[in-house]
Amino acid sequence: MNSASPADESLESAIRHHLAGRHAAAEALYRRIIAAQPALAAPKHWLGFMLQQIDRLEEAHELMSESLRLDDTHADWHYNFAILLARLEKTDLAVQSFLNAIALQPQNYFSWTNLGALYEKSADYVKAEQSYLLAAKLDPDCPDAYYLLSALYVEQERFKEAKQFHCLGFTSGPIADKSRIKLSLAYYELGRVDEAIALIDGWLAEQPDHPEAQHLAIAYKGLPAPQRCPDAYVESTYDGFAASFETTLSKLKYAGPEALTEELQGMAIAGAVLETLDLGCGTGLNGGYLKAVSSTLTGVDLSERMLDQARQKAVYDRLIKSEICAFLADSKQQYDLITCMDTLIYFGALEEIMMLMARNLKPGGAIIFTTETPAADDGTQPSHGSGRRDYHLNISGRYSHPEAYLRHLLQSNGFAQPHLRDMTIRMEAGTPIAGQMLRAYKL
Repeated sequence: MNSASPADESLESAIRHHLAGRHAAAEALYRRIIAAQPALAAPKHWLGFMLQQIDRLEEAHELMSESLRLDDTHADWHYNFAILLARLEKTDLAVQSFLNAIALQPQNYFSWTNLGALYEKSADYVKAEQSYLLAAKLDPDCPDAYYLLSALYVEQERFKEAKQFHCLGFTSGPIADKSRIKLSLAYYELGRVDEAIALIDGWLAEQPDHPEAQHLAIAYKGLPAPQRCPDAYVESTYDGFAASFETTLSKLKYAGPEALTEELQGMAIAGAVLETLDLGCGTGLNGGYLKAVSSTLTGVDLSERMLDQARQKAVYDRLIKSEICAFLADSKQQYDLITCMDTLIYFGALEEIMMLMARNLKPGGAIIFTTETPAADDGTQPSHGSGRRDYHLNISGRYSHPEAYLRHLLQSNGFAQPHLRDMTIRMEAGTPIAGQMLRAYKL
């Protein structure tokens, strides 16, 4: 009958202390074993591994390198050493250590993803891509490699591939707790249209009156597009989004505030002199920039929870909960400046709101707004029964508008000196969302 040696039992005890977070006790026991049996590799490796975890990196390096000199047959030891070398910025040595681990255990998913990250750091993008693709092949249900590939492709401006792998990442693994909106969009982008529609239909079967499910069903099935998003859809979307809104936009590299600042600078405004109306003000993300040029600043939004966030900024003189067309129709005031940032994307037909904005501007007053640019028809978007050329309902649930339509509306509503520039509004699913920033003056 085999029995464990005292050294084995001591090492097991040291590892138990280590795993329990009793680092001082574990270190003392590891060192007693090493002192008694300096030819043993395992206690040196595991002590080094523990010291790496508590940021004693140089000591860890000495012990782990010595353990591999004594015994280089363990793939996980090479992997752990590679992680340490990467932390010490010894990139070339870390690459070799990951390759050593892979030689012993070629099916290790995370050896390949970490190796790819080191190749990417060294600007060896071909090997980085190959490493990530191998990882994805090894475990198609793990999202890490897909997201790493998506980020790599974004850096190379390979946006179609970036979107594909971002969507693969989101659809991999368990889906129970994932957003049905994002999941259906990912299915659609991957060409799994039937699954996308089935997901929305299932949502409607559970909640027939849910405004987001109703609106997205129209977009996904290519039904005749309504002239605007229902108020309930916008309010439900942004009430649920308010707490994380600004954090999410930061991650998506939302460019609205910077673009608005450039437009305000282009107007050469001297001092805080404007009476300004911020339509669709949301959390007040643009409020600080507008307040700097405004004697009074009014914000209007349909979402009470977004307005709660805006109130905390304390930059608006008035914050009003209202649908913006209804507010403009009832307003008796005229403004020097009306802004409408990232809001007209929830309107298809813009005739009414453009007329109302013109009516609520003083002569010589300015409007500044953004829209999204229609994508080229590549067969990935459903065709809507309305057949309209002036707006398009996208599978995102948002509308896009062609430049010719916008210029026609500005002209027909008495605006002059239109200044239009193309911009990337934000990134979504590894792809830039193209849009337009427009500024024009009322005659």
